[in-house]
Amino acid sequence: ALAGVMEAEAAALCAELRAAVEQRDADLAGSNGKKRRLHLQRILLEESIQGSDELSDARKEGLVQELASSSRGLKVGQASHYLPAGLAHAESLFRLLSLFFLALFLAICTPIFAWASMLAEASSFSAPVSRRKSSETNRSCPTFAVVLAKVTSRLCGLSVRVTSDVATPAPEEEALVHIFNHESGLDPFVLAASTVGPTPLFVAKHELFYIPIFAHLLVAYGVVPLRRGKREQAVSALAKAADIVDGTKKPLFIAGEGTRTRNGLLLPLKKGPFHVQEQLCTAIQPIIVYGPYELMPGGSLAGVPGRVVVRYLERIPFDATRSRDDTRKLTERRMLQAVTERPPEAATPPTWADVGHQITLSCLCGAGFAGLLYVASILAHQLGTTTAVLCFAYLGAVVATTPLQYVLYVRYLYGSARARRKSGTELHKVAPK
Repeated sequence: ALAGVMEAEAAALCAELRAAVEQRDADLAGSNGKKRRLHLQRILLEESIQGSDELSDARKEGLVQELASSSRGLKVGQASHYLPAGLAHAESLFRLLSLFFLALFLAICTPIFAWASMLAEASSFSAPVSRRKSSETNRSCPTFAVVLAKVTSRLCGLSVRVTSDVATPAPEEEALVHIFNHESGLDPFVLAASTVGPTPLFVAKHELFYIPIFAHLLVAYGVVPLRRGKREQAVSALAKAADIVDGTKKPLFIAGEGTRTRNGLLLPLKKGPFHVQEQLCTAIQPIIVYGPYELMPGGSLAGVPGRVVVRYLERIPFDATRSRDDTRKLTERRMLQAVTERPPEAATPPTWADVGHQITLSCLCGAGFAGLLYVASILAHQLGTTTAVLCFAYLGAVVATTPLQYVLYVRYLYGSARARRKSGTELHKVAPK
């Protein structure tokens, strides 16, 4: 009888999933909420089927495959611009122009911070790995990083609001492992702009460290690169991040899914963040970011301006008696449930106050760029051809040091891995404070 009930539930859910895939509803919030609820129901039903004793293995596999095929193509809808077509194009161009001014400023200033960070990183190689302090191997510019995150979010047209389910704040001496859902490339900027207290430490895929200027930005702010395809190097990167967190008490932010979602639905969580939790013996802080996928999904150049909500869920304390996989499933279940509880203001058009803040920042960026051009014209008039030579030399140094700074990072991570292999431990457990 129980097997028949499960098969009936699976058949009904498959029908709903196929209908949701073909649905083109004008009510974006309602249709997206329904799709996320169906996604949650599918995962829960698959877990029930896998753990059932009444069904044969062949029937279990058949039901799971049927659910997976029915949900193939299920994708969250994207928001449309709140302005008419002509004004929408003009507004998008205005935002892109503002970001271009900001990028020019970063192209000049950021490599200087990155080179200082690289020199500090290289000077630490002469000391044994066991003597290197986290503060010596993570030179960053925290204040400027937070300001940049807030400015970038505003220039992109995103208004960020923060809510929290946490009853009591975490002790200052405890550095939490924050796991967030990754919907857009702007998620790190939104999260950094929403934090209060120490500047967060992010882990990013190593491919980003090959991009000139952006790579220098990551190095200057202490982002740790992660090679997702190779387990040994990934473990080394996570261990390096754990060492930094343990030494500096910075909050660690990791995309639990390991990659950006392509359909707006929460992907299964990876095991890496929970390795770090065991190493630090600290709590997990789940975070749900509502709205980035509907407004600015991956691949979009300008996206749509709107409101984003960052929700801090109840913390999951460290429990030595609970297995790593159980902690992962508990965190994933809590995040899946929270994803379906979307606040009504998520992915809605910005208010007039938000638009005013965006225009003000854009004008400031334009004024800063104009001042930069004025100073450059004075230097060009005074120095003549020497100015052009200096500009080309600086540009060449920026491009040439892009692979160099990544090599320095990889060298340090490999050194940490060799030291752990010699000591016979892959991840060193930090004793609870």
